[in-house]
Amino acid sequence: MSGKTLRLHIPQWQGGNLEAYHFGAQLLAWLAPAANGLVATVEVAEPDGSKLMREDGIVARGALLQQLDRAEQILGKEAPDKVVVLGAIAS
Repeated sequence: MSGKTLRLHIPQWQGGNLEAYHFGAQLLAWLAPAANGLVATVEVAEPDGSKLMREDGIVARGALLQQLDRAEQILGKEAPDKVVVLGAIAS
């Protein structure tokens, strides 16, 4: 039984506070073999050179929580048996 596999792209860079991570996640998605199943992308704001602010002791806390919520919505909608994550997500 192979089950339903979801490839989840998350070009998340705020958790590491390094803009290059955004490009790295995109590069990883490009380099990975073609997906045989579902593919979804969590919307992440592109870096713009602005300094990320600390919120309740966590850098970019609001953005990270939004991304986590978007990922959770995708997972709830698709209900995959397996998830392949390309990029990063903070938790």
